[in-house]
Amino acid sequence: MLVVILLCSSLTTYAAENKNYIYNEYAEAVSAPTGYLCEQVVFGDEIGVGKLKAPSDLYVDSQNNIYVADSGNNRVLVFDKDFTPLREISTVILNGEQQTLASPGGVFAAKGLVYICDTANARAIAVDENNEVVRMFLKPETSLLADDFEFKPSKISVNSAGTVFMAVSGIYQGLLQYSDSDEFIGFFGANKVEVTAQVIIQNMWKNIFSDEQRESLARTIPTEYTNLYIDDEDMILTATATVNTEQIKMLNSAGQNILVYPGSNSGLLQKGYNRSNFGDQQYNNIKGTPQTSVINDINVDEDEVLAVLDNKRGRIFVYDSEQNPLCIFGGKGNQKGYFKNAVAIDKCESFYLVADSEMNSITVFKETEYMSLIRKALNEYSLGNYNGSAEYWKKVIDINSSLPVAYKGVGRALLINGDYEEAMEYLQIGDDRFYYSMAVEQYRREFLRDNFIWFVPTVVIGLFVFVKLMKILKRLIVNSGKKRGVKE
Repeated sequence: MLVVILLCSSLTTYAAENKNYIYNEYAEAVSAPTGYLCEQVVFGDEIGVGKLKAPSDLYVDSQNNIYVADSGNNRVLVFDKDFTPLREISTVILNGEQQTLASPGGVFAAKGLVYICDTANARAIAVDENNEVVRMFLKPETSLLADDFEFKPSKISVNSAGTVFMAVSGIYQGLLQYSDSDEFIGFFGANKVEVTAQVIIQNMWKNIFSDEQRESLARTIPTEYTNLYIDDEDMILTATATVNTEQIKMLNSAGQNILVYPGSNSGLLQKGYNRSNFGDQQYNNIKGTPQTSVINDINVDEDEVLAVLDNKRGRIFVYDSEQNPLCIFGGKGNQKGYFKNAVAIDKCESFYLVADSEMNSITVFKETEYMSLIRKALNEYSLGNYNGSAEYWKKVIDINSSLPVAYKGVGRALLINGDYEEAMEYLQIGDDRFYYSMAVEQYRREFLRDNFIWFVPTVVIGLFVFVKLMKILKRLIVNSGKKRGVKE
Protein backbone atom coordinates (compact mmCIF):
# COMPACT_ATOMS: atom_id res chain seq x y z
CA MET A 1 0.00 0.00 0.00
CA LEU A 2 1.61 3.29 -1.14
CA VAL A 3 -0.80 5.77 0.40
CA VAL A 4 0.10 6.43 3.99
CA ILE A 5 -2.95 7.86 5.70
CA LEU A 6 -2.53 7.13 9.40
CA LEU A 7 0.17 4.74 10.52
CA CYS A 8 -0.91 2.57 13.42
CA SER A 9 1.17 3.04 16.50
CA SER A 10 2.28 0.02 18.44
CA LEU A 11 0.05 -0.58 21.44
CA THR A 12 1.83 -1.82 24.52
CA THR A 13 -1.27 -2.28 26.62
CA TYR A 14 -4.66 -3.65 25.76
CA ALA A 15 -8.01 -3.49 27.46
CA ALA A 16 -9.09 -6.94 28.63
CA GLU A 17 -11.72 -7.10 25.91
CA ASN A 18 -9.21 -6.30 23.16
CA LYS A 19 -6.31 -8.54 24.17
CA ASN A 20 -4.59 -10.82 21.67
CA TYR A 21 -5.82 -14.36 22.14
CA ILE A 22 -6.74 -17.64 20.48
CA TYR A 23 -8.88 -20.58 21.58
CA ASN A 24 -7.17 -23.78 22.65
CA GLU A 25 -8.57 -27.31 22.33
CA TYR A 26 -10.65 -26.80 25.48
CA ALA A 27 -12.35 -23.68 24.05
CA GLU A 28 -10.42 -21.53 26.52
CA ALA A 29 -9.16 -18.12 25.44
CA VAL A 30 -5.37 -18.05 25.83
CA SER A 31 -2.81 -15.40 25.01
CA ALA A 32 -1.45 -15.47 21.45
CA PRO A 33 0.63 -13.37 19.04
CA THR A 34 -1.34 -11.17 16.69
CA GLY A 35 -1.72 -12.35 13.11
CA TYR A 36 -2.40 -8.96 11.55
CA LEU A 37 -1.36 -5.40 12.45
CA CYS A 38 -2.96 -2.13 11.44
CA GLU A 39 -1.14 -0.74 8.41
CA GLN A 40 -3.25 2.36 7.80
CA VAL A 41 -6.67 3.89 8.25
CA VAL A 42 -8.19 5.44 5.14
CA PHE A 43 -10.52 8.44 5.33
CA GLY A 44 -12.27 9.68 2.21
CA ASP A 45 -11.44 13.35 2.56
CA GLU A 46 -7.74 12.54 2.75
CA ILE A 47 -7.74 10.69 -0.57
CA GLY A 48 -9.77 13.21 -2.54
CA VAL A 49 -13.30 11.74 -2.56
CA GLY A 50 -14.85 13.70 0.30
CA LYS A 51 -15.83 12.22 3.64
CA LEU A 52 -17.30 8.75 3.59
CA LYS A 53 -20.70 8.45 5.22
CA ALA A 54 -21.90 5.13 6.64
CA PRO A 55 -20.03 2.84 4.21
CA SER A 56 -21.88 -0.47 4.18
CA ASP A 57 -19.97 -2.86 1.92
CA LEU A 58 -16.58 -3.65 0.38
CA TYR A 59 -15.60 -5.72 -2.63
CA VAL A 60 -12.18 -6.38 -4.21
CA ASP A 61 -12.14 -7.71 -7.77
CA SER A 62 -9.59 -9.95 -9.50
CA GLN A 63 -7.57 -6.86 -10.54
CA ASN A 64 -7.37 -5.72 -6.90
CA ASN A 65 -9.67 -2.78 -7.54
CA ILE A 66 -11.59 -1.82 -4.41
CA TYR A 67 -15.33 -1.07 -4.50
CA VAL A 68 -16.98 0.75 -1.58
CA ALA A 69 -20.74 1.14 -1.11
CA ASP A 70 -20.75 4.63 0.44
CA SER A 71 -24.36 4.31 1.52
CA GLY A 72 -24.82 7.63 3.34
CA ASN A 73 -23.54 9.55 0.32
CA ASN A 74 -25.70 7.56 -2.14
CA ARG A 75 -22.73 6.43 -4.20
CA VAL A 76 -20.32 3.62 -5.02
CA LEU A 77 -16.61 4.45 -5.12
CA VAL A 78 -13.91 2.54 -6.98
CA PHE A 79 -10.19 2.68 -6.09
CA ASP A 80 -7.07 0.90 -7.17
CA LYS A 81 -5.16 -1.14 -4.58
CA ASP A 82 -3.39 2.00 -3.32
CA PHE A 83 -6.71 3.84 -2.79
CA THR A 84 -6.20 6.09 -5.77
CA PRO A 85 -9.75 7.09 -6.89
CA LEU A 86 -10.78 5.57 -10.22
CA ARG A 87 -14.52 6.05 -10.45
CA GLU A 88 -17.61 7.32 -8.67
CA ILE A 89 -21.10 5.95 -9.36
CA SER A 90 -23.82 8.17 -7.92
CA THR A 91 -26.18 8.31 -10.89
CA VAL A 92 -27.06 5.66 -13.44
CA ILE A 93 -28.79 5.71 -16.80
CA LEU A 94 -31.91 3.58 -17.25
CA ASN A 95 -33.76 3.70 -20.58
CA GLY A 96 -32.08 7.00 -21.40
CA GLU A 97 -33.11 8.56 -18.07
CA GLN A 98 -30.61 9.56 -15.39
CA GLN A 99 -31.45 8.22 -11.95
CA THR A 100 -29.81 8.65 -8.56
CA LEU A 101 -28.68 5.83 -6.31
CA ALA A 102 -30.35 5.71 -2.89
CA SER A 103 -28.52 4.20 0.11
CA PRO A 104 -26.67 1.45 -1.78
CA GLY A 105 -26.14 -1.38 0.69
CA GLY A 106 -24.09 -3.90 -1.27
CA VAL A 107 -21.64 -3.97 -4.17
CA PHE A 108 -20.05 -6.64 -6.38
CA ALA A 109 -18.13 -6.59 -9.66
CA ALA A 110 -17.78 -9.21 -12.41
CA LYS A 111 -17.07 -9.29 -16.15
CA GLY A 112 -16.99 -5.51 -16.55
CA LEU A 113 -20.23 -4.91 -14.65
CA VAL A 114 -20.72 -3.35 -11.23
CA TYR A 115 -23.62 -4.89 -9.30
CA ILE A 116 -25.25 -2.58 -6.77
CA CYS A 117 -27.95 -3.18 -4.17
CA ASP A 118 -29.80 0.10 -4.67
CA THR A 119 -31.53 -0.49 -1.38
CA ALA A 120 -33.74 2.56 -0.88
CA ASN A 121 -34.85 2.35 -4.52
CA ALA A 122 -36.06 -1.23 -3.87
CA ARG A 123 -33.94 -2.81 -6.57
CA ALA A 124 -30.55 -4.23 -7.47
CA ILE A 125 -28.87 -3.22 -10.70
CA ALA A 126 -25.78 -3.93 -12.78
CA VAL A 127 -24.14 -1.06 -14.67
CA ASP A 128 -21.47 -1.01 -17.38
CA GLU A 129 -18.48 1.32 -17.67
CA ASN A 130 -20.80 4.14 -18.80
CA ASN A 131 -23.09 3.69 -15.77
CA GLU A 132 -25.78 2.33 -18.08
CA VAL A 133 -28.11 -0.14 -16.36
CA VAL A 134 -27.84 -3.43 -18.24
CA ARG A 135 -29.39 -5.75 -15.62
CA MET A 136 -32.07 -5.06 -13.02
CA PHE A 137 -33.58 -7.20 -10.26
CA LEU A 138 -36.87 -6.20 -8.64
CA LYS A 139 -39.13 -7.63 -5.98
CA PRO A 140 -40.18 -11.09 -7.18
CA GLU A 141 -43.79 -11.97 -7.76
CA THR A 142 -44.39 -14.81 -5.34
CA SER A 143 -47.09 -15.75 -2.86
CA LEU A 144 -44.40 -16.12 -0.19
CA LEU A 145 -44.02 -12.35 0.02
CA ALA A 146 -46.85 -10.07 1.11
CA ASP A 147 -48.04 -7.40 -1.29
CA ASP A 148 -46.92 -4.67 1.10
CA PHE A 149 -43.51 -6.24 1.76
CA GLU A 150 -40.74 -3.62 1.47
CA PHE A 151 -38.08 -4.95 -0.87
CA LYS A 152 -34.67 -3.96 0.54
CA PRO A 153 -31.81 -5.87 -1.10
CA SER A 154 -28.75 -5.67 1.13
CA LYS A 155 -25.97 -7.84 -0.36
CA ILE A 156 -25.37 -9.33 -3.80
CA SER A 157 -23.01 -11.83 -5.46
CA VAL A 158 -22.80 -13.37 -8.93
CA ASN A 159 -21.32 -16.70 -10.02
CA SER A 160 -19.34 -17.40 -13.18
CA ALA A 161 -22.52 -18.31 -15.11
CA GLY A 162 -24.11 -14.94 -14.37
CA THR A 163 -26.59 -16.29 -11.82
CA VAL A 164 -27.31 -13.67 -9.16
CA PHE A 165 -27.75 -14.43 -5.46
CA MET A 166 -29.09 -11.77 -3.17
CA ALA A 167 -29.66 -11.29 0.55
CA VAL A 168 -32.74 -9.18 1.31
CA SER A 169 -33.67 -7.70 4.68
CA GLY A 170 -36.74 -9.34 6.20
CA ILE A 171 -36.69 -12.42 3.94
CA TYR A 172 -36.18 -15.65 5.88
CA GLN A 173 -36.92 -18.09 3.02
CA GLY A 174 -33.27 -17.93 1.93
CA LEU A 175 -31.26 -16.08 -0.68
CA LEU A 176 -33.06 -14.77 -3.75
CA GLN A 177 -31.80 -16.37 -6.95
CA TYR A 178 -32.04 -14.79 -10.43
CA SER A 179 -31.04 -16.39 -13.73
CA ASP A 180 -28.55 -14.93 -16.20
CA SER A 181 -31.57 -13.51 -18.02
CA ASP A 182 -32.62 -11.67 -14.81
CA GLU A 183 -35.64 -13.89 -14.12
CA PHE A 184 -36.45 -14.81 -10.53
CA ILE A 185 -35.71 -18.53 -10.08
CA GLY A 186 -36.67 -18.94 -6.44
CA PHE A 187 -35.36 -18.95 -2.90
CA PHE A 188 -32.11 -20.71 -2.18
CA GLY A 189 -30.80 -22.43 0.94
CA ALA A 190 -33.13 -21.25 3.70
CA ASN A 191 -31.86 -21.49 7.26
CA LYS A 192 -33.47 -24.06 9.51
CA VAL A 193 -35.23 -23.02 12.69
CA GLU A 194 -32.63 -23.09 15.46
CA VAL A 195 -33.71 -25.50 18.18
CA THR A 196 -33.57 -23.59 21.45
CA ALA A 197 -35.22 -24.14 24.81
CA GLN A 198 -37.73 -21.43 23.92
CA VAL A 199 -38.66 -23.16 20.65
CA ILE A 200 -39.10 -26.53 22.39
CA ILE A 201 -41.33 -25.06 25.11
CA GLN A 202 -43.37 -23.09 22.58
CA ASN A 203 -43.97 -26.16 20.40
CA MET A 204 -45.02 -28.11 23.49
CA TRP A 205 -47.62 -25.48 24.38
CA LYS A 206 -48.92 -25.48 20.79
CA ASN A 207 -50.06 -29.06 21.29
CA ILE A 208 -52.12 -27.99 24.31
CA PHE A 209 -53.50 -24.58 23.32
CA SER A 210 -56.63 -23.91 21.32
CA ASP A 211 -56.48 -22.50 17.79
CA GLU A 212 -57.00 -18.96 19.10
CA GLN A 213 -54.26 -19.34 21.70
CA ARG A 214 -51.86 -20.78 19.14
CA GLU A 215 -52.44 -17.78 16.89
CA SER A 216 -51.34 -15.47 19.71
CA LEU A 217 -47.98 -17.21 20.04
CA ALA A 218 -44.97 -15.77 18.25
CA ARG A 219 -44.23 -17.53 14.97
CA THR A 220 -41.20 -19.80 14.86
CA ILE A 221 -39.38 -18.96 11.65
CA PRO A 222 -35.83 -19.38 10.33
CA THR A 223 -33.41 -16.47 10.58
CA GLU A 224 -32.43 -14.40 7.56
CA TYR A 225 -29.01 -14.24 5.97
CA THR A 226 -27.00 -11.08 6.63
CA ASN A 227 -24.35 -11.63 3.98
CA LEU A 228 -23.02 -13.97 1.32
CA TYR A 229 -19.80 -14.68 -0.54
CA ILE A 230 -19.06 -16.63 -3.73
CA ASP A 231 -15.55 -18.05 -4.02
CA ASP A 232 -13.49 -18.80 -7.13
CA GLU A 233 -15.13 -22.21 -7.48
CA ASP A 234 -18.66 -20.75 -7.33
CA MET A 235 -19.26 -22.12 -3.83
CA ILE A 236 -21.71 -19.96 -1.90
CA LEU A 237 -20.95 -19.06 1.69
CA THR A 238 -23.54 -17.34 3.87
CA ALA A 239 -23.47 -15.49 7.18
CA THR A 240 -26.29 -15.52 9.72
CA ALA A 241 -25.98 -13.08 12.61
CA THR A 242 -28.57 -14.32 15.09
CA VAL A 243 -27.67 -17.98 15.65
CA ASN A 244 -25.32 -19.59 18.14
CA THR A 245 -23.74 -22.17 15.82
CA GLU A 246 -23.27 -22.65 12.07
CA GLN A 247 -23.18 -18.88 11.65
CA ILE A 248 -21.24 -19.60 8.45
CA LYS A 249 -22.46 -22.11 5.88
CA MET A 250 -21.21 -23.36 2.53
CA LEU A 251 -24.18 -24.27 0.35
CA ASN A 252 -24.19 -26.85 -2.43
CA SER A 253 -26.50 -26.72 -5.45
CA ALA A 254 -29.33 -28.14 -3.32
CA GLY A 255 -28.91 -25.41 -0.71
CA GLN A 256 -27.47 -27.80 1.91
CA ASN A 257 -24.63 -26.90 4.22
CA ILE A 258 -21.46 -28.81 3.28
CA LEU A 259 -19.02 -26.87 5.45
CA VAL A 260 -17.63 -29.83 7.38
CA TYR A 261 -14.29 -30.99 8.71
CA PRO A 262 -12.72 -34.47 9.15
CA GLY A 263 -14.61 -36.28 11.87
CA SER A 264 -17.59 -33.90 12.02
CA ASN A 265 -19.91 -36.63 10.70
CA SER A 266 -18.11 -39.63 12.15
CA GLY A 267 -19.95 -39.81 15.46
CA LEU A 268 -16.80 -39.00 17.44
CA LEU A 269 -17.48 -37.13 20.65
CA GLN A 270 -16.99 -33.41 20.06
CA LYS A 271 -15.95 -31.79 23.30
CA GLY A 272 -14.04 -28.61 23.98
CA TYR A 273 -13.62 -26.31 20.99
CA ASN A 274 -16.62 -26.43 18.65
CA ARG A 275 -15.52 -25.90 15.05
CA SER A 276 -19.12 -25.36 13.94
CA ASN A 277 -19.33 -22.30 16.19
CA PHE A 278 -17.70 -19.23 14.67
CA GLY A 279 -16.61 -16.19 16.61
CA ASP A 280 -16.10 -16.13 20.37
CA GLN A 281 -16.79 -19.34 22.28
CA GLN A 282 -16.52 -17.65 25.69
CA TYR A 283 -19.01 -14.91 26.42
CA ASN A 284 -21.07 -13.39 29.23
CA ASN A 285 -24.82 -13.49 29.79
CA ILE A 286 -26.53 -10.15 30.36
CA LYS A 287 -29.97 -10.44 31.93
CA GLY A 288 -30.12 -14.05 30.80
CA THR A 289 -29.21 -13.24 27.19
CA PRO A 290 -25.95 -14.75 25.87
CA GLN A 291 -23.71 -12.11 24.30
CA THR A 292 -22.62 -14.25 21.38
CA SER A 293 -20.75 -13.02 18.33
CA VAL A 294 -22.72 -11.35 15.55
CA ILE A 295 -21.16 -12.44 12.26
CA ASN A 296 -22.00 -9.95 9.52
CA ASP A 297 -19.44 -10.58 6.76
CA ILE A 298 -17.09 -13.27 5.41
CA ASN A 299 -14.17 -13.66 3.06
CA VAL A 300 -12.39 -16.70 1.61
CA ASP A 301 -9.06 -16.20 -0.13
CA GLU A 302 -7.07 -18.24 -2.63
CA ASP A 303 -5.52 -20.27 0.20
CA GLU A 304 -8.99 -21.30 1.41
CA VAL A 305 -8.43 -19.25 4.55
CA LEU A 306 -11.73 -18.02 5.94
CA ALA A 307 -12.08 -14.66 7.70
CA VAL A 308 -15.29 -13.69 9.48
CA LEU A 309 -16.22 -10.31 10.89
CA ASP A 310 -17.85 -10.07 14.32
CA ASN A 311 -19.82 -6.84 14.45
CA LYS A 312 -20.60 -7.08 18.18
CA ARG A 313 -16.95 -7.07 19.26
CA GLY A 314 -15.31 -5.62 16.17
CA ARG A 315 -13.08 -8.63 15.79
CA ILE A 316 -11.91 -10.65 12.82
CA PHE A 317 -11.63 -14.42 13.30
CA VAL A 318 -9.42 -16.28 10.81
CA TYR A 319 -9.78 -20.04 10.14
CA ASP A 320 -8.26 -22.63 7.86
CA SER A 321 -10.35 -24.74 5.45
CA GLU A 322 -11.24 -27.15 8.28
CA GLN A 323 -12.51 -24.38 10.56
CA ASN A 324 -9.48 -24.51 12.84
CA PRO A 325 -8.86 -21.07 14.40
CA LEU A 326 -5.63 -19.43 13.22
CA CYS A 327 -5.73 -15.94 14.70
CA ILE A 328 -8.01 -13.21 16.05
CA PHE A 329 -7.44 -9.49 15.66
CA GLY A 330 -9.24 -6.15 15.90
CA GLY A 331 -11.65 -5.12 18.64
CA LYS A 332 -14.01 -2.40 19.83
CA GLY A 333 -12.55 0.99 20.60
CA ASN A 334 -11.20 4.28 19.31
CA GLN A 335 -7.61 3.14 18.84
CA LYS A 336 -6.20 2.63 15.39
CA GLY A 337 -6.93 -0.92 14.35
CA TYR A 338 -10.19 -1.04 16.33
CA PHE A 339 -13.76 -0.25 15.36
CA LYS A 340 -17.00 1.29 16.45
CA ASN A 341 -19.21 -0.45 13.90
CA ALA A 342 -17.34 -2.85 11.62
CA VAL A 343 -19.66 -3.79 8.75
CA ALA A 344 -17.63 -5.29 5.89
CA ILE A 345 -14.42 -7.18 5.18
CA ASP A 346 -12.51 -8.15 2.04
CA LYS A 347 -8.96 -8.94 1.04
CA CYS A 348 -6.64 -7.07 -1.33
CA GLU A 349 -3.48 -9.04 -2.06
CA SER A 350 -2.23 -10.01 1.43
CA PHE A 351 -4.05 -7.15 3.19
CA TYR A 352 -7.43 -7.35 4.93
CA LEU A 353 -9.70 -4.32 4.53
CA VAL A 354 -12.43 -3.56 7.06
CA ALA A 355 -15.07 -0.84 6.68
CA ASP A 356 -16.41 1.01 9.74
CA SER A 357 -19.78 2.69 9.15
CA GLU A 358 -19.55 4.84 12.29
CA MET A 359 -15.95 6.00 12.00
CA ASN A 360 -16.49 6.38 8.22
CA SER A 361 -13.19 4.73 7.42
CA ILE A 362 -11.49 1.70 5.93
CA THR A 363 -8.77 0.02 7.98
CA VAL A 364 -5.97 -1.89 6.28
CA PHE A 365 -4.34 -4.81 8.14
CA LYS A 366 -0.93 -6.24 7.26
CA GLU A 367 0.13 -9.85 7.79
CA THR A 368 2.69 -10.46 10.55
CA GLU A 369 5.66 -12.85 10.31
CA TYR A 370 3.82 -15.19 12.67
CA MET A 371 0.82 -15.38 10.33
CA SER A 372 3.16 -15.76 7.36
CA LEU A 373 4.57 -18.95 8.94
CA ILE A 374 1.06 -20.31 9.43
CA ARG A 375 0.14 -19.64 5.81
CA LYS A 376 3.36 -21.26 4.58
CA ALA A 377 2.55 -24.35 6.64
CA LEU A 378 -0.95 -24.52 5.15
CA ASN A 379 0.35 -24.02 1.60
CA GLU A 380 3.04 -26.69 1.92
CA TYR A 381 0.45 -29.17 3.18
CA SER A 382 -1.94 -28.38 0.29
CA LEU A 383 0.93 -28.99 -2.16
CA GLY A 384 1.64 -32.40 -0.61
CA ASN A 385 4.92 -31.35 1.01
CA TYR A 386 3.99 -32.70 4.43
CA ASN A 387 7.49 -32.62 5.91
CA GLY A 388 7.95 -29.02 4.85
CA SER A 389 4.57 -28.18 6.36
CA ALA A 390 5.55 -29.83 9.65
CA GLU A 391 8.76 -27.79 9.83
CA TYR A 392 6.79 -24.55 9.53
CA TRP A 393 4.29 -25.76 12.13
CA LYS A 394 7.15 -26.48 14.54
CA LYS A 395 8.35 -22.90 14.11
CA VAL A 396 4.82 -21.74 14.89
CA ILE A 397 4.77 -23.89 18.04
CA ASP A 398 8.04 -22.27 19.16
CA ILE A 399 6.26 -18.90 18.99
CA ASN A 400 2.86 -20.01 20.25
CA SER A 401 2.58 -23.35 22.03
CA SER A 402 -1.20 -22.93 22.49
CA LEU A 403 -2.27 -23.23 18.84
CA PRO A 404 -4.01 -26.62 18.36
CA VAL A 405 -3.85 -26.59 14.56
CA ALA A 406 -0.03 -26.48 14.68
CA TYR A 407 0.07 -29.78 16.58
CA LYS A 408 -2.48 -31.23 14.18
CA GLY A 409 -0.25 -30.27 11.26
CA VAL A 410 2.84 -31.92 12.72
CA GLY A 411 0.84 -34.98 13.79
CA ARG A 412 -0.64 -35.50 10.33
CA ALA A 413 2.80 -35.28 8.71
CA LEU A 414 4.11 -37.89 11.14
CA LEU A 415 1.07 -40.07 10.43
CA ILE A 416 1.69 -39.90 6.68
CA ASN A 417 5.37 -40.75 7.24
CA GLY A 418 4.42 -43.83 9.28
CA ASP A 419 5.63 -42.54 12.66
CA TYR A 420 2.37 -43.48 14.34
CA GLU A 421 3.42 -43.36 17.99
CA GLU A 422 4.78 -39.80 17.83
CA ALA A 423 1.87 -38.79 15.59
CA MET A 424 -0.52 -39.89 18.35
CA GLU A 425 1.22 -37.57 20.81
CA TYR A 426 0.90 -34.49 18.59
CA LEU A 427 -2.64 -35.30 17.47
CA GLN A 428 -3.74 -35.78 21.07
CA ILE A 429 -2.35 -32.37 22.06
CA GLY A 430 -4.12 -30.82 19.07
CA ASP A 431 -7.36 -32.66 19.90
CA ASP A 432 -7.53 -34.06 16.36
CA ARG A 433 -9.79 -36.99 17.23
CA PHE A 434 -10.36 -38.14 13.67
CA TYR A 435 -6.69 -38.50 12.69
CA TYR A 436 -5.74 -39.64 16.20
CA SER A 437 -8.10 -42.60 15.72
CA MET A 438 -6.38 -43.34 12.40
CA ALA A 439 -2.96 -43.18 14.07
CA VAL A 440 -4.08 -45.54 16.85
CA GLU A 441 -5.44 -48.02 14.31
CA GLN A 442 -2.22 -47.94 12.27
CA TYR A 443 -0.11 -48.22 15.41
CA ARG A 444 -2.13 -51.27 16.53
CA ARG A 445 -1.70 -52.94 13.13
CA GLU A 446 2.03 -52.23 13.10
CA PHE A 447 2.38 -53.62 16.62
CA LEU A 448 0.59 -56.84 15.70
CA ARG A 449 2.59 -57.23 12.50
CA ASP A 450 5.94 -56.67 14.21
CA ASN A 451 5.14 -58.91 17.17
CA PHE A 452 3.07 -61.62 15.48
CA ILE A 453 5.66 -64.42 16.10
CA TRP A 454 5.48 -64.21 19.89
CA PHE A 455 2.11 -62.48 20.25
CA VAL A 456 -0.06 -65.38 18.97
CA PRO A 457 1.68 -68.11 21.06
CA THR A 458 1.46 -65.84 24.10
CA VAL A 459 -2.26 -65.36 23.56
CA VAL A 460 -2.79 -69.13 23.07
CA ILE A 461 -0.79 -69.98 26.19
CA GLY A 462 -2.60 -67.29 28.13
CA LEU A 463 -5.98 -68.70 27.10
CA PHE A 464 -4.83 -72.22 28.01
CA VAL A 465 -3.68 -71.06 31.46
CA PHE A 466 -6.91 -69.12 31.93
CA VAL A 467 -9.03 -72.21 31.12
CA LYS A 468 -6.97 -74.35 33.51
CA LEU A 469 -7.29 -71.80 36.29
CA MET A 470 -11.05 -71.64 35.79
CA LYS A 471 -11.30 -75.43 36.06
CA ILE A 472 -9.23 -75.45 39.26
CA LEU A 473 -11.33 -72.63 40.70
CA LYS A 474 -14.54 -74.45 39.82
CA ARG A 475 -13.23 -77.66 41.45
CA LEU A 476 -12.34 -75.77 44.64
CA ILE A 477 -15.80 -74.21 44.79
CA VAL A 478 -17.50 -77.61 44.35
CA ASN A 479 -15.34 -79.25 47.00
CA SER A 480 -15.94 -76.38 49.38
CA GLY A 481 -19.71 -76.80 48.93
CA LYS A 482 -19.52 -80.54 49.62
CA LYS A 483 -17.61 -79.95 52.84
CA ARG A 484 -20.20 -77.46 54.07
CA GLY A 485 -22.93 -80.01 53.29
CA VAL A 486 -21.24 -82.71 55.36
CA LYS A 487 -20.92 -80.41 58.37
CA GLU A 488 -24.55 -79.45 58.17
